[in-house]
Amino acid sequence: MQDRRGALRAVVLARRDPGAPACADVRWENGGCAPLCFEVTVRFLLEDPEVQGYLITMVDVTALRTAEGRLRVSETRTRALFESAIDSVMIVDEVGRILEFNRAAKEMFGYRSEEVIGRQFAPLFFSGHEREAFEHGLATYIDKGMSPVVGRRLDLKARRKDGVFVPVEVTAIPDRKTVDGSLVFTTTLRDVNERVSYEQRLQQALANVADQKTKLEAILSATNDGMVFLRHSGHVLYANRSFGRILNFGETSLVGLTAEDLAFRLRDRRPAPVDSFERVLGVTPRDRLGLPSLRCDTGWPVKQTLLLTARPVMADGLTGFGRLAVFRDITKEEEARRAKDDLISNVSHELRTPLTSIRGFVDLVRRKRAGPLTEKQERLLGIVTENVDQLTALVTDLLAVDGVENRPLALASVDLVPVLRDVIASERPTAKAKGLSLLLMTPPELIVEGDGARLCQVFTNLVANAVKYTRVGVVNVRAIAKDKAAVIEVQDTGIGMSPQAREQIFERFFRAHDEYVRGAVGTGLGLSITRTIVERHGGKIDVESEPGEGSQFRVLLPVLGPQGLPRRPHPLDEEATCAMEALRRPRVLVVDHDRHMQKITKATLAPVGLDVRVASTGRKALEEINRERPDLVVLEIELEDLNGWEILERLRQDAETERVPVLVITAKDCLKKALRLGAEGFLRKPLNPEMLRRKVLRLLLLLGSEDELVGERS
Repeated sequence: MQDRRGALRAVVLARRDPGAPACADVRWENGGCAPLCFEVTVRFLLEDPEVQGYLITMVDVTALRTAEGRLRVSETRTRALFESAIDSVMIVDEVGRILEFNRAAKEMFGYRSEEVIGRQFAPLFFSGHEREAFEHGLATYIDKGMSPVVGRRLDLKARRKDGVFVPVEVTAIPDRKTVDGSLVFTTTLRDVNERVSYEQRLQQALANVADQKTKLEAILSATNDGMVFLRHSGHVLYANRSFGRILNFGETSLVGLTAEDLAFRLRDRRPAPVDSFERVLGVTPRDRLGLPSLRCDTGWPVKQTLLLTARPVMADGLTGFGRLAVFRDITKEEEARRAKDDLISNVSHELRTPLTSIRGFVDLVRRKRAGPLTEKQERLLGIVTENVDQLTALVTDLLAVDGVENRPLALASVDLVPVLRDVIASERPTAKAKGLSLLLMTPPELIVEGDGARLCQVFTNLVANAVKYTRVGVVNVRAIAKDKAAVIEVQDTGIGMSPQAREQIFERFFRAHDEYVRGAVGTGLGLSITRTIVERHGGKIDVESEPGEGSQFRVLLPVLGPQGLPRRPHPLDEEATCAMEALRRPRVLVVDHDRHMQKITKATLAPVGLDVRVASTGRKALEEINRERPDLVVLEIELEDLNGWEILERLRQDAETERVPVLVITAKDCLKKALRLGAEGFLRKPLNPEMLRRKVLRLLLLLGSEDELVGERS
């Protein structure tokens, strides 16, 4: 671009060659506006020899030069994009020749540009029907303006220079932006080898999942137990065929129903207890974390006895994914149990009556009521008496086994100290007759929750065995409270037992192969009964013994706190067991800004086996709830940052936290508001520690019943 002085140079050039015009672009300043560009042509006048001069022509080419500059920039950018593209890109003309070949194409196919420019695209990269289809597609597009291979993605196999075929995704886009207006195709070839590999693995994984799903559904359909799986949101995800058969739903699809809807449909089965189906499906707040065992009788359309259980399903061992409710039809088992009970009752009655007569008449004879006896007769009658006693003990133990396993426990607060004193008093005459010392060491009181008669049976059996199998020495009974458990030890200096005997000592009908043991009256059922009773109380029993060194039996039972509160789960009714694994260590979050109240609340709840966490602000509480999902939130309304009511509303509006139980604590009388906003419980300050502990335990399913809870609310 020249200025006006450039025009003078053009004139000079024209003079040197008068026959040729001089041409140059001249830049013309435009008074502060954008400069103009003129194409200046200078021609020397030769027609008239008498006239000396030049013909200067100026053409405004500003717009033309601007467009040319932009075009050069665009071409530079296009070329840069073309060369830097990750995919292989080639420009193919309308007859199929390759015009351009980018760097990615060189790397992918191994050709240099000069090896492919001008060659036919389709024959070079494709073979067989794929080549024919592509060539035919281009020709069809040129002829008719449409084609199945132009403007679409095609999955083909392209040949590299080394002859290896690779899977590619081919796209041909038509373009007439050429100098002469001819048609070209921008053809992109994308290497999909990795994608194909992923797709193959995905297809295989999906096939495996489908196969596993089919197998799982076949297994679940074949099982006799009815199963319903509910999502964390409470909607039914799956119900097997046995559920439809047991509850008379037939082939009706239950998928998508809420737990509340399904429980409502089951009400016409007339369950007893009436809330059985609500509990197993997690509708009731106290059973949302699981239901260990519940016996339910239905009255329509047929009378059935069902055993209902529910367990949380964990996605990764920590995160709650859903709930599995199991419905087992135990109608036949119950009928068999009742038949067995009747048989045992009848047989025991029929046996005890003649045994009583035999024993009575033998005693009369031994007392010489029928005349004097010889020494041999005395010995033979003694053998009869021993066998009658043994048979009587067997009948008694058989009845005891049935009662221990099938009869509900009469639970109450039991002080073990007077129970142990009564046991010692009853066994002291036998010990004294054998010359044994019978010692008892206890604290002033040792309170547990249990069935007093059954616990007396446990310690009577242990102490009686210790006295029975000890020739000389001491039987020592010691009871202590240790690590929140009642520990009762019965130690003797008797015959002891071998390692093999220790492993089998709690099995039914087991008696050690020892002459002294075989000589004593026994059925081998006593310790089996003892273990069953202890385990039904949530405790455990073990033994330490060596041959000739005596034995020590140790019973551990959960103790009650100073106010008579249990430290671990207990039955909610007579039909439930105490093995609530899902609630082994319930987590309680205490939300209170007052440090003293935090300490008091934690000191009140921690001793009863709860994992107590503390949050001093509302925001920290929400973070803790979203992260840990506590089993219960103890919420103080008056907080420094967020109002407790706002926290409660947020919890109930979030599908992930709407089922977290909340116990509201405040100095104001806000019971109705707390219940309206979805709280499960309410306490008004000042707090009674015992009332707080009982309320928390009831909300966690550890104590009491729903009726009691409702009563306290009112």
